[in-house]
Amino acid sequence: MKFPSISALLPQIPGDKANHALYGIGLFIALALVVAPGGALAGVIVAGVAKEVYDKLTASGTPDPWDAVATSAGGIAGFVCMYIPH
Repeated sequence: MKFPSISALLPQIPGDKANHALYGIGLFIALALVVAPGGALAGVIVAGVAKEVYDKLTASGTPDPWDAVATSAGGIAGFVCMYIPH
């Protein structure tokens, strides 16, 4: 009996959205080193939205509100990890 790959059973995240989520986590970590976690999360959300507004205003990228959501999701993941008991 051959078992299917587990990755074939999971929903696939487009590469661009995965990158945004990773950048969101990285930015959260960097900001959390200098400000409180709530401020770091707010900074990630503002940065994600600002980047998409910049893309729209300058036509230098492809503006996509879901990119801002993915960036924010990365920040939220970092924020949640701050409160996991250890």
